[in-house]
Amino acid sequence: MQDIPPIILQPTVHLQSWNSSLTIAINLEDIANKWNLNKEQVQAFRIIVEHSEQCASEPLHMFISGPAGTGKTRVINAVKEVFQQ
Repeated sequence: MQDIPPIILQPTVHLQSWNSSLTIAINLEDIANKWNLNKEQVQAFRIIVEHSEQCASEPLHMFISGPAGTGKTRVINAVKEVFQQ
């Protein structure tokens, strides 16, 4: 199995509302810490949030799997918190 290099992501994202000029800065580290995300969960969380920051025409297709108790819901709840802000 090959080692996959870590993805270097920014600690803060700036999201802009689709219907206004309002832009907000969100500290992803604070949210990840609040939801107690581990390293792999943080990586998935940041990929999702940072993809939404881009005005990409291609949607993000991502599958998060694992047995019960591995934290899938924690990742989703962290992502929900970002979009509720």
